[in-house]
Amino acid sequence: MKIIKPMRLGVLPRPFTWQKKHYLCVTAYAHHTLGANPTLLNEQGLWPMLASELGDSKVLDLGMPKQYPEFLVSGFGYTRHQQDKTRCAVSARVGAIEKSLTVFGERYWIAGGASAPAPFDAMPLDWAHAYGGAACASNPLGRGMAPDQIGGQQVIRLPNVELAGELYHSPGRPPSAPAGMGPIDLSWPQRQARMGVHDQRWFENDFPGLAPTLDWRAWNAAPDDQHFPASVELAGTPYTLRNLHPEHAVLSGTIPDWVGRCLVVKRKNDKQLTADIDLRLTTAWFFPHRLECVLIYHGVVEIGQDDAHDVVQLMPALEHRHAKRDHAHFLKVLAQRLDTKTGSNYAFRDGDLLPEGVALAPLFPGEDTLFDKVPGPLERNQRQRMRNQREQSAQTARAEGLDPDQVLPPMDAAPELPRRLEDLPQFMEKVDRLHAADMAEARAALAKTRSEMARNLPPEHQAQTAMLDQLAPLLDSDTGVTRPPLAPAHSFADFSASHAGLVREAESFSGMAVPELIPAAELKSTMHRMYLHGASSFAPAAVLVGAAARRMREQVAAIYATTRDFAGLDLTGADLSGMDLRNADFSRTMLESADLRDAKLDACDFRDAVLARTALAGASFAHARCDGASLAQADARYACFAHAELNKCAWEEARLDHSDFSHARIGEVMLNDMQFASARFDHARFFSVTFYKVDMRHCSFLHAHLEKCVFIEGRQDDLCFDKATLQDSAWVTTAAARLSFRGSVLRTCAVTDQTAFDEADFTDAQLSQCNFREISMQRANFSGATAAITDFSEANLTGATLQRMDAGGSFFTRAILLASDLRDARLIGASLAKADLRSCDLRGANLFRADLAQTVGDGGTLFDQAYLEQTKFLPRLAPDTALAD
Repeated sequence: MKIIKPMRLGVLPRPFTWQKKHYLCVTAYAHHTLGANPTLLNEQGLWPMLASELGDSKVLDLGMPKQYPEFLVSGFGYTRHQQDKTRCAVSARVGAIEKSLTVFGERYWIAGGASAPAPFDAMPLDWAHAYGGAACASNPLGRGMAPDQIGGQQVIRLPNVELAGELYHSPGRPPSAPAGMGPIDLSWPQRQARMGVHDQRWFENDFPGLAPTLDWRAWNAAPDDQHFPASVELAGTPYTLRNLHPEHAVLSGTIPDWVGRCLVVKRKNDKQLTADIDLRLTTAWFFPHRLECVLIYHGVVEIGQDDAHDVVQLMPALEHRHAKRDHAHFLKVLAQRLDTKTGSNYAFRDGDLLPEGVALAPLFPGEDTLFDKVPGPLERNQRQRMRNQREQSAQTARAEGLDPDQVLPPMDAAPELPRRLEDLPQFMEKVDRLHAADMAEARAALAKTRSEMARNLPPEHQAQTAMLDQLAPLLDSDTGVTRPPLAPAHSFADFSASHAGLVREAESFSGMAVPELIPAAELKSTMHRMYLHGASSFAPAAVLVGAAARRMREQVAAIYATTRDFAGLDLTGADLSGMDLRNADFSRTMLESADLRDAKLDACDFRDAVLARTALAGASFAHARCDGASLAQADARYACFAHAELNKCAWEEARLDHSDFSHARIGEVMLNDMQFASARFDHARFFSVTFYKVDMRHCSFLHAHLEKCVFIEGRQDDLCFDKATLQDSAWVTTAAARLSFRGSVLRTCAVTDQTAFDEADFTDAQLSQCNFREISMQRANFSGATAAITDFSEANLTGATLQRMDAGGSFFTRAILLASDLRDARLIGASLAKADLRSCDLRGANLFRADLAQTVGDGGTLFDQAYLEQTKFLPRLAPDTALAD
């Protein structure tokens, strides 16, 4: 069920069964200020307020329909508006119902008499200050029944809140009932007596639905004298509250004349049906000391499933009772908010789903100034220059007899920023219109600029045109047509030379040295970082050949024979193949396009080195430190990275087939658009690694440790995770087949969103709090596995083997266990409700206290020697498919 709602309206959907039919009760609640012009408040602010006012044990509403409207009052009685500070009278009148209370200061029953009440400013009107006590079933929180030890004396603390006209006289003549205006706990007898009879007849015929003898007033939280007749409409009802606010002796007004409605989309026979249900105002809950109120609305719609599984979408709304919107309006709003491209723009536009013209409080402090922007000095100067230039152009146009407004573009065509998030959709529509209108002009200007630069710049500065080339795909992105990425035309060496050339040209032009705005060391470091993180954005560096290659190789050999220190050197394109360079320092070294095939580089330091596009086939990096290095587009087939440190490395488009990463440490890495097969990651440790669109085949992760890793939109075939440990990891939209997790440990892992784990092998694995919900796991093997609090709900386990599996307390709700093998499985307390158990073998399974309600079975469903003590088979789904006792 997807809930679409305004930010200032809460919703609580709750399904229930009554007289063998299923219903969904939709409860909506609106938090607003009291007064002639109420303001709707953000729903997120309601919950801290309730926790503060009611405590953690209280609930807003049970989410069940109320036939009889009611009002509640939570707050304090105040003596500020009178001379007597020891007592006060408070009252609440809502429509035709008025309730009055007498509130006293602290007083005690001592030596046969009541002490004088102590002065007070404010007294809570909760049940803890009303008559009751631990022995009082109707108010175990109260006072006045049992004595307390105070100051060495045994005294009775008398109630502070009493019904006017029915006061506490003595321990022998207490009030007939506790006094208050707040909610009564559901567990107290006043409400439990109305829940109906839950006997054997109910269990056999109506369980788990409501009892046929239910008194619907059980869902009313207020005392009986605050209930209205069923025909009363609370919306538009006047109210008066006395002595319930520290500043105002009397608060009076009218409950807002708002009505609720809810658009419900249900699924039936592969079709979606839309229902529009009315939500009636059933509860007005006043918090007068805060000048706030919570309105609670209820509505009911019949559904097909007892857990509302057939409800697809639900969208509540409020509107004026005499200015209702039509059904088409809400269908339009629903479509706007479900749009995958623009739906987020409408998430904050509450006005579409709330009464027109009602004041809306900011969603958070500072929302009104969220888009305010004070221009800086540079922007102010630019705008002033633009104004000056436009004025000069306008004067020229007038001199030529032209109208400047006709021939010159507007000064600033950008739409005004929205004042609030409510206005975001209109702003984005204007932006899109302007963007589309300017696209053709922008493309033409780009082409013209690039052409002029290519024609006028000297050859050594042509690298500057590459920056314009990168803009071309951006200018096409809104059309739905994406250009193929342009191949970089210039290497990093060209870029560096171009920068140096520009400096020399500036010095030649000015006749003086260009001031060093950025220190040389800092500039060099910045350019290295740019190169390190964007090496693949430049054209490949040239490979050294002939005499140049030989000279470079000789120089490397000479350095290795002495210091072994290559840190920061430029070895781009060098041929170092087959060389023994173990324990050397290559930190920050530039090795792009170098040939390192079969080189021995064990225990070398390659931190922040550029190894992009290197040939690494057969090379050994065992125990090397490569943190922060770039291996983008490197050919590392058959390379060895055993025990290497590979944190924060760049691997885009690298080739890793048959490479060895055993015992390596790989952390905080994004692997993009890669394919590799038969790689070894045995005993490797992965932390926060994202495999995005990575295809892996026949790779081994034996005994590996993966924490906070995620596999997204890739393919995995025949991978081995045997004896591995996986923590907080996930597979998202991944096609996987024949994965092996034999003897592995998976904790809080998730497989989601159209991922397939068919034929996966979890033999003897240990799973804890994992999620396989709605996943295809056909023919998977869980023999001897342990699955603690793991969710297989709606998973397709057709033909799966769960023999001897310990899945106590796990969930198989609506799972497809067709022709699966659960022999000797331990399913104590597991939920298999609504599961498909046709041809399922449960012989010898322990189903103690398991839930098999509404499961589907057939003649091939076997329970021989199964332990069925306290197994729940009721309610049955249907006589022809339900399992027999």
